[in-house]
Amino acid sequence: MSGDEIALDFDASDSGGSGVGLNSTYNFDDVFTIENQGTQTIYVWANFSDGDLNDDDIWFYPGSDSDRKLNDGSNSVVTLTTGQQVNVGVHIDTSVLSSTGDQGLTATLTADVDVPGDPGSQPSDPAGEDAAVVSKDPDVGEFDSIQGAIDDVDGTTILVEPGRYEESVTIDVDGLTLEGAGADSTTIVGQGSDTLATESDGTVDGVTVRGFTVEAAAGSSAVDVSTASENTDLTFSENTFRGDSGAAATVFIGGDSENVEVDNNTFTAAQGTVDKHLFLGGEATYGSADASATSEADAYTVTNNEFDSFSTTAVESEGQHAAIRQNTFTGAAGETQTAIAVPGPASSSANINGGNYAITGNSFGAEIDTDVLVGPTVNGEVTSENGVINGQAAVDGQPETFDTVQAAVNAASQGATVIVGPGTFDESVTVDVKGLTLEAAEGASPTIDAESDPFEFFGFTHAVAITNDNVEIDGFTVEGTDFSVAMSDAGLSGPVNNPEGAELRNNVLEGGVYHDGSTQFEIIEDNSINGRLSLGGSSAEVIDNDITVDDPFTVISVNSDVVIENNTLNNKDPSNSPYIRDLFGGSLTDGDREDIIADNEFQADGEVANREDLELVTLDTDREDENAIVDADFNE
Repeated sequence: MSGDEIALDFDASDSGGSGVGLNSTYNFDDVFTIENQGTQTIYVWANFSDGDLNDDDIWFYPGSDSDRKLNDGSNSVVTLTTGQQVNVGVHIDTSVLSSTGDQGLTATLTADVDVPGDPGSQPSDPAGEDAAVVSKDPDVGEFDSIQGAIDDVDGTTILVEPGRYEESVTIDVDGLTLEGAGADSTTIVGQGSDTLATESDGTVDGVTVRGFTVEAAAGSSAVDVSTASENTDLTFSENTFRGDSGAAATVFIGGDSENVEVDNNTFTAAQGTVDKHLFLGGEATYGSADASATSEADAYTVTNNEFDSFSTTAVESEGQHAAIRQNTFTGAAGETQTAIAVPGPASSSANINGGNYAITGNSFGAEIDTDVLVGPTVNGEVTSENGVINGQAAVDGQPETFDTVQAAVNAASQGATVIVGPGTFDESVTVDVKGLTLEAAEGASPTIDAESDPFEFFGFTHAVAITNDNVEIDGFTVEGTDFSVAMSDAGLSGPVNNPEGAELRNNVLEGGVYHDGSTQFEIIEDNSINGRLSLGGSSAEVIDNDITVDDPFTVISVNSDVVIENNTLNNKDPSNSPYIRDLFGGSLTDGDREDIIADNEFQADGEVANREDLELVTLDTDREDENAIVDADFNE
């Protein structure tokens, strides 16, 4: 390159050849790059002279689209906004040449603010797609409104120069990319209706909106993708959406939309707060209770967005599939707010399967009341892992320290893990977050001591109350109460009347374990328990525990079918009460029961119980013959 000239030499090749051959066609991608370093959008093209090849034999092309001739006339010119680049390839067709020899061609590159030609060349974007330019001060071949450009193109990139465009825009073209110069410089303001909208009775596919501030008109949405139309492959990226308080949502995506990506946008309010920012529909027609086509596709991906200035909900999803990841939610002072809501189906025909949801890696401001709200009619588990809370927690994107276990639990969202460091926490704890794991930090043995502030019901004290489904507690010492851990459908209230799926592992419980009614422990495993197990709820697995009872109580009282295996059961006074009995006086030999009581060691005050003691303390000994009590250690 010298001055304002560059030289392109196609003489030598890596394979030992020299030059291009006769009667051949060549495409050389990405030979050089052109960048617009000016302040206006330009159109670039080239013409060749001084040789035997003309513009029909040799031309420049954008990207890898060798069919797009950048030589004006009836062909194309590449459109470059300020700071934009294009990689330029070279097409050579030597079929018109009759002999070998050097062709010293001159290519003249032209850059102009006007589209050349009459009636004008077809502008192209740097990737080789058709392009149109919208400007507040349009040059020849450009448009003065976004809607005017959309109405005149088909499957085109529309480049919108900086400015404030006061218009409501209807998008009814497939394959459209609507690209602003940046959200800080290019603004669309709705005029009496939704700012960007699809037709209510049409279908659009493959639409991208990027690089704008989109401001809603009074009482309208910034974006409305009609529920009555079927739309696929929609992308909203790098925009700022400014909602109005009178609208149903800042951005409304109808239920028959598929493969919608909302990435790296900012959702805020034009002034004050809005009720809801992003609504993701799940019905074929809003309010119809008919499941949409999204039941067959990964409908919604919401990633890396920022939400603020909302009074009720930032994101509400009724779609069949959604991934909501790596977003940041900041609440408004004085409001009661939910960051993400998955409310559940409007009818049985529009059911949501929680297994099709992933809500992970999001950050929630401390002022958010509810991070993730999952409706009670959602089927299955919603994956929701939004940062580790470590007595230390990622509630606002960064680790935060809490003084109490309860404060950390309150800050956690569905499916989160609360990791607690060493120390004694003088408190009782209610775990009311679905799918929460309460876990001791590696190498730590935290203690929850509820002696000074226990829960009390049915005449007993309790330290940890589980009031939601699928809670796991791992690695704690819990002391100071009659029962260390409790679930009850009558004595405790919480989000779920009959919590189930709880797991207790690797704990030292200085009190017993209690559950009743329709509540259910999934598994009680590898714990040291100094108190009785009153398992009046649904079936449970009690495996590999050391359980000791000092008071004249049964070691394990059960209701429905249980698995009791590989435990050491130590009854300090076996003459007063059996080791295992039916809580309500029924017989464990009942033919309808399917208890498995196997491989346990029965102890009397620390010594292996003899056969006589065992006969005195169990409801039956015939179960041994039924292979229910097998391989127990007996002292003959």
